[in-house]
Amino acid sequence: MTNQQILQKAIEKAVENGWHRPKWTINAYGNRWVADIIFSHDFAKPFWGTALKQPEYYSEPLEAWQYHLRQMVLEKEPLKYLEGFLEE
Repeated sequence: MTNQQILQKAIEKAVENGWHRPKWTINAYGNRWVADIIFSHDFAKPFWGTALKQPEYYSEPLEAWQYHLRQMVLEKEPLKYLEGFLEE
């Protein structure tokens, strides 16, 4: 999938799960806008959900969206990280 397709599918998934996307996201494919979307807590919560996830190496309990945001920040290509959570 292209980065544009990944972003579009990720937005669709988040909207299906209750995210109210801002109107500016419709054509938001510049690097800054992509980061504003995918690293937003408002986007991450409906995308990954709020179930608890407790990796052994974290001392505090994290919700799934918090865990995945932390992991995605470490990725060289964060959109590819998102792609792993999309159904084809």
